[in-house]
Amino acid sequence: MSLEELLRLHRQFEKKYWDVSKDEAEYTRHVLEHLTKLLGKIGNVVEPREHGLSPSTTRIEKEVIPDLFYFALGLADKHHVNLERAYLSRLKQNETKIKDRRRGILEEPG
Repeated sequence: MSLEELLRLHRQFEKKYWDVSKDEAEYTRHVLEHLTKLLGKIGNVVEPREHGLSPSTTRIEKEVIPDLFYFALGLADKHHVNLERAYLSRLKQNETKIKDRRRGILEEPG
């Protein structure tokens, strides 16, 4: 399924089950609340590992990752961002940043 098809499916789902009349700011605030909940789910896996335990990562795999994608689609749609273009642009920015840092680390101090 293409990104465009997933976005269409996302729009249909939101229209059917959620209040799509929210403006960009309201929608973004609402997503932030959900992202906070997702961070808690991640924390429930990461924190026990700090104490030598091995909690299941099932919730990350089955809930967190798909929900992050869902909210990325929603934010991109609400803010009129081409997600594919934005993602590729961000990868390029991060690549440049990493290369610049590595060059700085590899260069002899002045």
